[in-house]
Amino acid sequence: MLKGKHVLLGVTGGIASYKIATLASLLVKAQADVHVIMTENAVNFINPITFETLTGHKCITDTFDRNFEFKVEHIALAQLADVVMVAPATANVMAKLAHGLADDMLTVQKGPEVILPSKNYGKGTSFEGNEYFEGPSIRYINDKYYLVYSSVNTHQLCYAVSEKPMEGFTYGGVIVSNGDVGYQGRKEEDKLMSVGNNHGGLVCVNDQWYIFYHRHTYLNQYNRQACAEKVYFRPDGSIPQVTITTSGMNPEPLSGNATYPAVYCCNLTNGHMGPLSSLGRTNPEVDFPYLTSVEDERYITNVKDGDLIGYKYINLAETKKVSISYLSDGEGKLEIYTENGRQKEEINLPKTDKWTWADAKTAFTEEKELYFVYKGTGSISLLTLRLEA
Repeated sequence: MLKGKHVLLGVTGGIASYKIATLASLLVKAQADVHVIMTENAVNFINPITFETLTGHKCITDTFDRNFEFKVEHIALAQLADVVMVAPATANVMAKLAHGLADDMLTVQKGPEVILPSKNYGKGTSFEGNEYFEGPSIRYINDKYYLVYSSVNTHQLCYAVSEKPMEGFTYGGVIVSNGDVGYQGRKEEDKLMSVGNNHGGLVCVNDQWYIFYHRHTYLNQYNRQACAEKVYFRPDGSIPQVTITTSGMNPEPLSGNATYPAVYCCNLTNGHMGPLSSLGRTNPEVDFPYLTSVEDERYITNVKDGDLIGYKYINLAETKKVSISYLSDGEGKLEIYTENGRQKEEINLPKTDKWTWADAKTAFTEEKELYFVYKGTGSISLLTLRLEA
């Protein structure tokens, strides 16, 4: 009667669980093909290896087990089964089945749904080239669902839009790149920071929307600096890409008469910044400037000839003097520029192995972006930026 039949045996957690091994053995003796799914509680009463030994099949216990063929396993077994048996039929599992609760492999009723395509499935869709990688964050804004995610390009936070939360999403664009790639057409090779992964989401504070994301410190992708930028919605609901800044959530440019940690820079580049190392991926070319810390001191280090450090937005019309606290194992100078590209002044940096202040008097007009370019030998580290009226 059972010869050649596929039997799906659901084992639940009860004192009678141990008896189900005998049932599985009898079914196998009757030449049935037996597969077993166990709830988490059932595993506390009897070892899954017992059923694997009796049936010759893997015993399914974990909803998120990745060690299986690429198919939704509990659904595949349900489709295969000629007979489904639940034993012992505990009150807990019967209640779950009656009310549609689905928190384990036995009671779950639907497989995963594709909301956004990954790299293997993006070709020919609006997501091609910016497919989903990880880190989803969804918001309901102006009668639409905005799903922010880290793309396959990793340094980007992209967004998709739909009128429904579980289907119908189309690619919207890039909100922010932690290397400023894509902003005003900037190419990958011209990134303004070392790049790695990026995660975040949209948050509304006092009627202003912000994108929260992170930049990177040190030389790998696991040391991160939390950041946020103001975002705006066009009349059609789209979000233009924002640039990475020092001023962040501040409603106005920062004061030009204040002191800031040097690590507040939003641009730090030698002109060919490489990707940061992560698990399973190393970057042999790590000779670029980066942010680091020793005890309570956070600073920029490994700045060499031609490297650029940038800060925006600052009310430089207030500033009459620029000072920097630095270390240097060579001799050089910091050239001071603004967004108009013209050199304003320079700060001489003699060799020093202790944090030392150096300064230059200068005058700005309406500029809001401050840049330094190091010219000299060896390398320097920058601890503090001081702007004085």
